[in-house]
Amino acid sequence: MTKTKCNKSKWWAVLLGIVAVAAMGVTFWLVLSPKQESAVMELVEEQDPALAPGNTSYLIAGGLDHSASLPTPMPYYGFSMPEGYTHTCNGEESANRLSKSYTDQYRSPQGGSLTLHQQPAYYDWNRSGTGTFREMQFGGTKVVCRMAENSSSAYWIYYNSVLELTADWAMDENQLLELVSRMDYDANRQPIYSDLVFRQEDGTYFLAGNPQLPDQLGYYDFPQPPQGFSAYLSNEESGDGNYRYYSAFSTANGDADQLEVHTYSSGTALFAQKDNSEPASSHTVQQVTINGKEGLFYQSGNYTEAVWLEGDVAVGLSYTAYTNAGTLERLEEYAQSLERCRPVPGS
Repeated sequence: MTKTKCNKSKWWAVLLGIVAVAAMGVTFWLVLSPKQESAVMELVEEQDPALAPGNTSYLIAGGLDHSASLPTPMPYYGFSMPEGYTHTCNGEESANRLSKSYTDQYRSPQGGSLTLHQQPAYYDWNRSGTGTFREMQFGGTKVVCRMAENSSSAYWIYYNSVLELTADWAMDENQLLELVSRMDYDANRQPIYSDLVFRQEDGTYFLAGNPQLPDQLGYYDFPQPPQGFSAYLSNEESGDGNYRYYSAFSTANGDADQLEVHTYSSGTALFAQKDNSEPASSHTVQQVTINGKEGLFYQSGNYTEAVWLEGDVAVGLSYTAYTNAGTLERLEEYAQSLERCRPVPGS
């Protein structure tokens, strides 16, 4: 009996040892496995005979589909700019909870421009150019360095993002890798919020600023079609850091009048019907107040449009008239019937 007990004890010891080793292996994997997704993505040179002589092209093998489930917002990794550089374009000033990509620009002491771009590693990402391309290994990451006479770039993948540094001056691979080493993947950069405002540049009006978006996006619409109109179209568009919703109504006349309601986020260009090449006298954009809010009014021929600010979004009403004259007063009347609805369909 004693011998049997000893044999059983030995077998139990062996089994416990196997379990312990397996547990250690699992722990080791959890601690030391790289922070990468299960799908393998890699920057590879594209073999395209249609490329112009002297050009090289890289794409992402195994890249993400645009319908892939990604965190919103995408991670915004930190970068420690070299001494003497200035931050000329801060992506934090346009980032919000819908953001998928980020762009920062820096100015070197010599006046050169350095751009850092971060975006999801989609399958259709592609970069090509002239110069010398070299594939380098840096900290276990494959970095593609492009070196040309008057420019240089570095591309690499981290987790679900593809990152690229581009300079408008020549650098060698060691200088490029030194810049890559300045990335901080533990830093999660945060948005810098500001009020939504109107801006004008070169005759184009657009929405600027970076208001904090609510947890549920809202859009403006009529609770029911205005008298004499019937609804015929609605559409929601959301992109990288912005969104837009509109609904359209028309009269039952042969040459139907059209009334559209738009909800805009920051970064949207306004007055799409406006021809910026026309002389200023042929069209006017007036500063107005609608529903007690700051707004702009534009009219050209039978087309009128009013846009005003509503906190985190702007609201637009456009009227294309065939039977009735479109006026600011008419748009103001319609504006009083609008209501904010939540959430934006599809958000």
